[in-house]
Amino acid sequence: MTELSKHIGNLLLEHNCVIIPSLGGLIAQYVPARLVADEQLFLPPLRSVGFNPRLTMNDGLLIQSYMQTYHLTYQQAQKNIEKEVNILKHKLQETGTAEIGNIGKLLHNLDGHYDFEPIPAGIMSPYLYGLDSYVLERLNIPQEVSPTKEETLPLPNPSAKKRKKKEDYTITINREFVNYIAAVMIAVVFYFVWAAPIGTADSSNQKATILQSELIFSTPAHKQVAAEEVPQPKTLQQKQQEMQKEQADTAATTTLEETKPYTIVLASRVSSKNAETYVKSLHSQGLKEAEIHTGKTTRVIYGHYKTESEAYQQLNTLRNNPAISDPWIMHFK
Repeated sequence: MTELSKHIGNLLLEHNCVIIPSLGGLIAQYVPARLVADEQLFLPPLRSVGFNPRLTMNDGLLIQSYMQTYHLTYQQAQKNIEKEVNILKHKLQETGTAEIGNIGKLLHNLDGHYDFEPIPAGIMSPYLYGLDSYVLERLNIPQEVSPTKEETLPLPNPSAKKRKKKEDYTITINREFVNYIAAVMIAVVFYFVWAAPIGTADSSNQKATILQSELIFSTPAHKQVAAEEVPQPKTLQQKQQEMQKEQADTAATTTLEETKPYTIVLASRVSSKNAETYVKSLHSQGLKEAEIHTGKTTRVIYGHYKTESEAYQQLNTLRNNPAISDPWIMHFK
């Protein structure tokens, strides 16, 4: 099965379709760059693989690859391929799943059909090699405030004022009406002159009372206002605690990378959501040392080791796990 996976992976570098006789065809397709809006993360383009169980007719690519690699005849190469395909089918019937190198995983359903699950990072492609993901923060552009419209007042017309001044008006007054108004005014004056002495004492008392009340109520009251202490917002305390925790985690990680600079990379160039899902799956299988390493690139790593030989010993153990494909050693600089 390992030899069959290697040949399929090499053929997919140059071809878009490789058929496994009597099983199905693996079809490579281009996936353009995409944006994870929640994380503001841009993922590079990649080549993903799909599976079509109807493509069972032999296209000759695998046979030709076996013939050139092992110097076999057509019949010998065909027999070797049929033997490995039978082993693959037998494994699918027993376990329900089978890994195909660093390409993906075949699944055997209860209804007897085959499904395929490609790896999230895609297959190796020469013209997409080296492309990495990156985070681009959103640019906040301030909104422009529209200026208020100024109201224009009409200018005065000097010619209209001149016309008004030049116009003469004639007012006619009724003499009897004037005499009546004069008599009323005289009667009012005599009434107040005769009525003023009677209310002098009362008015003085009233004035004194009013002045006293004004003095009493106009005196400012001295009030002592206790200064209230403004409690520190909880959000600020929470932010300080979070910053202290992040600094402590960063210091611990830096110390660990300095003392044990070697680690095993299980997945690279993946989004945070996919990395969390992958780590949870590994933890459920007992691989508790799997963790997420964030930097320029989000990676899923396993363990920290003092020497490169210790890391390679653990790497050989992890290769036997079907959930891990193509792990490699990384050195923290």
